[in-house]
Amino acid sequence: MDTMEQLRKHRVLNLTLIDLVPTLIVGLIIHSYLWLYPLELSEDQQTDRTFIQYAASLAIISTTLLGLGVIIHRIFGIKSGLSAHLGLNGRPNKK
Repeated sequence: MDTMEQLRKHRVLNLTLIDLVPTLIVGLIIHSYLWLYPLELSEDQQTDRTFIQYAASLAIISTTLLGLGVIIHRIFGIKSGLSAHLGLNGRPNKK
């Protein structure tokens, strides 16, 4: 078994951890930067933000990055579990 097959063996909800973890880390970094340095908010608006807004923003960014991951997998012809659930490529590669 080669290295990529070993890395793709570990899954959560049929999504490989090698794809999911970096996506969520990048999403958290982007979200944190945008949350700490907003583009067009006054000081009052920045202090009035709630945890629900924080969680919703993080969920939107993470979902967007997962969608971008599906598009990248589709472009490069990598069969993934999420793409299969969406009906884009049939079943993922299994041996």
